[in-house]
Amino acid sequence: MATDQPIPTAALDRLARVDADLAPCLSKHDRVSMLIAVCIVEGITDGKLICAALKLLGSNPQHVGMILNKGSASMPPEHRWYKDADGHYRLP
Repeated sequence: MATDQPIPTAALDRLARVDADLAPCLSKHDRVSMLIAVCIVEGITDGKLICAALKLLGSNPQHVGMILNKGSASMPPEHRWYKDADGHYRLP
């Protein structure tokens, strides 16, 4: 997956640490949702970059994209983040 900008190494290292600290019994869906939120906090807010970062951690980028879309839905409890006018994901 090509991206216009690199994923900062320090942010990727922090993502990997968070991923390693998550409970092994956590579902893939919940794990990806949490890691998407961490990406946003780390400043990785472009959907392609989020997918690329989580792919580097072993997640399926299509699954990540599906969760990004579902998580930005307009109905709670699925609304976990939103996409701004510039196409970047933000936390509420």
